[in-house]
Amino acid sequence: MKFGVYSVLLRWMLIAGIVLGTYNPSGRSYYHWATTSDVEISLKISIGLILFALNMIFVRLTFRSMGLSGALVLTLVVTSVAVTLPRMGWVSLVNLDMFILYVTLFFSFALTLGVSWSALRTRLSGQVDSDDISKRL
Repeated sequence: MKFGVYSVLLRWMLIAGIVLGTYNPSGRSYYHWATTSDVEISLKISIGLILFALNMIFVRLTFRSMGLSGALVLTLVVTSVAVTLPRMGWVSLVNLDMFILYVTLFFSFALTLGVSWSALRTRLSGQVDSDDISKRL
């Protein structure tokens, strides 16, 4: 399968689902379920550990793909865009819930770019993977 826009969108939907499933201001997240539900504590801990592991996997993939300096630059760029959009009036953050959702979506966007960075760099530079060469022969 060739890497393209759909690959990035699929990764973003997966990462956004995990990040927003962990916490979001709508009240439908792991955090809200774990703090209000009467379910057995061991189930809450197990699901929490799974979500924690999934979040850490994507953070770790970002750091492995981009390195510390690349992840820092990515964070600075995404943060500057996130701050600029409301200041220019393109995004309205009328309350705390909107702000939290906005930050969470930008966090998932940054993780998506980090996870996709290796494939994006290969695609933008015109390099060819050894897997791609064997498929063309």
